[in-house]
Amino acid sequence: MATNTQTTFTSILEISADEITLAEFEASYMATGTPCVFRQGFSCEASNWTFDSIKEKARDSKVFVRKNTNSELYRQGKKYKIVQMKFQDYINDLRQHNSRAQNRYLAVNNVTRCLAPLLEDIVQPKLIGKVHSGPHIWVGCEDHYEFNHFDPDASFLCMCIGQKKARLVSFEFLHDLQCNPLGSLGRTIQSQLGFDELPPHVTWQEAILNPGDMLYIPGFYFHQITSLTDSVSLNYFFGNSGENDFATKVIDQRLDSLLYWLCNIIDQNRALESFLPLLCNLKVTLRNFLHSQWYELLTEEQLLLLCPYIYEHLNTTKVETDAFAHIEIIPDDLPHIPRKKS
Repeated sequence: MATNTQTTFTSILEISADEITLAEFEASYMATGTPCVFRQGFSCEASNWTFDSIKEKARDSKVFVRKNTNSELYRQGKKYKIVQMKFQDYINDLRQHNSRAQNRYLAVNNVTRCLAPLLEDIVQPKLIGKVHSGPHIWVGCEDHYEFNHFDPDASFLCMCIGQKKARLVSFEFLHDLQCNPLGSLGRTIQSQLGFDELPPHVTWQEAILNPGDMLYIPGFYFHQITSLTDSVSLNYFFGNSGENDFATKVIDQRLDSLLYWLCNIIDQNRALESFLPLLCNLKVTLRNFLHSQWYELLTEEQLLLLCPYIYEHLNTTKVETDAFAHIEIIPDDLPHIPRKKS
């Protein structure tokens, strides 16, 4: 693929966390999907961590670590293995810069479940209206490249040790980024393109992050993070404060991305026998699934908007291995779809 040689990026907006309230942040940045960096916005003991201090606190804790992270398949978000090991062993490898460390990444471990002794040092950012999950910890060696992807939640990336470069692409360029095929594993959507391979019209934003800095990544924004040094960061996935505000914003502004994400999860499960009763009650299934993801309840109108897209996707992509291959999906008749005979 041709390399993009044009200068197509701008610096991510920098603002002060001390000078903004939660309501102002949600109205000015979350509502518009505007990424921003809060320099020294993550002010707690975790921003003063060292590798020695966190190893001492949680040395015998067990963590989950990704393997084979140097491969091209990993850089495209397609394939990796996971192993469990002691936190102190992972940190020792990292500090020695040995071959194991250079091919592994401690990613998205829930601190409460895996590294509880570190919790006393962490203070949740004041600009989070509703936590979806977190804090999660990320620990990697210098030059680690985390694949370009989007999450279905807003996120704060909070730097603790070292330095990272973040590059972000708007959800507006969803169809330009060659996403992995529907049905790919994982709860995120990965792009197969590196930033030197983006089409010339695709613009991105970037920032260098240091300890204490906090990056706001809007929901469904593609982002690729590179460790410029050995590094530790935390992140929270979150949404808006209200009962339906995040869902409304996503459906109004980022519908294509939401549907791609939903169809990816659907295609992961469409061959399972358990899929048919879920399909027969699609509105209930969607409502419950998105409530578990966002802690918001979609309205009847929102559910009726989403369901036809999913019916159309399933009808136009049906194959013999599908659990519903023996029936025609007609939305009005879905409550009456017969169960498959054994």
